[in-house]
Amino acid sequence: MSNFVATELFTHGTPPFNIPNIHFVHVALASIDDAGITRTYLVEEFIDESVEGKFTKYISNNSPSPLSNLDAKSSRIARYLSFAQHVQYIKMRKLAYVADFHGLHSILYVLLTIFTSDLSGCLFTEGNLMHVFTSFEDKHVCNEFCKFFST
Repeated sequence: MSNFVATELFTHGTPPFNIPNIHFVHVALASIDDAGITRTYLVEEFIDESVEGKFTKYISNNSPSPLSNLDAKSSRIARYLSFAQHVQYIKMRKLAYVADFHGLHSILYVLLTIFTSDLSGCLFTEGNLMHVFTSFEDKHVCNEFCKFFST
């Protein structure tokens, strides 16, 4: 998203609103081989809630709409993430988008990718959450980010 936004800002200029500065949590796999036994661990970036704020769910996996019970800052982030879904849906040729956004104000983690059943032969069984995926275009409401960037 950051590359898309940077390119579009060059074309469209500065928007009349702030763009959230967010990133996905940094993770890595670490393997330790001890006496022939390999143990693998998932190592995540340390997240200090006293600095980053409280855990927030922005968009659920059952709808492309931001949740309605958010404070002003979280609502702006959720609208940006909804715009990100819209861009992903278009850039992925309407085959997939990321859903279930949650995390802290600048860090996102534990996401879900929803994809069309057209990809099922290549990926996972018969697709996932098809009712959500097939209704994306009807249920997504373009917001200030979508309108500014003409998505």
